[in-house]
Amino acid sequence: MFKIPELTATDIQILTILQSNAELPHKQIARLLNKSAPAVYERIRILRKKGYICSSVALLNCQKISSMLTVYTQVQLKDHSADSLGCFHQQATLFDEVMECYHTTGHYDFNLKVVVPDMPAYKSFMHRLALIPNLSTMASHFVIAEHKRDTAYKLESPPAD
Repeated sequence: MFKIPELTATDIQILTILQSNAELPHKQIARLLNKSAPAVYERIRILRKKGYICSSVALLNCQKISSMLTVYTQVQLKDHSADSLGCFHQQATLFDEVMECYHTTGHYDFNLKVVVPDMPAYKSFMHRLALIPNLSTMASHFVIAEHKRDTAYKLESPPAD
């Protein structure tokens, strides 16, 4: 559970509800929380303005997409200067195939979540990725089955407001 001390219990409840269904109308959220619709609308507006809600998206059912290969690609760089690290992540995140990019500790410097239609597409991606300067080593880990994919953070609610 994650704490956000500057938010009220109602704010946390709203964020929890929106993480599971961002399409829920303000009136329905208000009913769930026993609050007025205008009050809930205003709280959501403030949460967006303060940056707690950065976007609302539709999550696609991967099973409905005809062909999909998910690969976690680890990348090690030759040079670890700030310029080299910045250059790599700026260039790597330009690839449409890169869904997530993390600068990490350990043997590898970056972990990329790459999604492509098939193995030839991944091979093409790897050739283009290898053109980024300063790249030393890459390791690929192919997803065989997805057993859990959660996008909601578990938030700890403060005492009721």
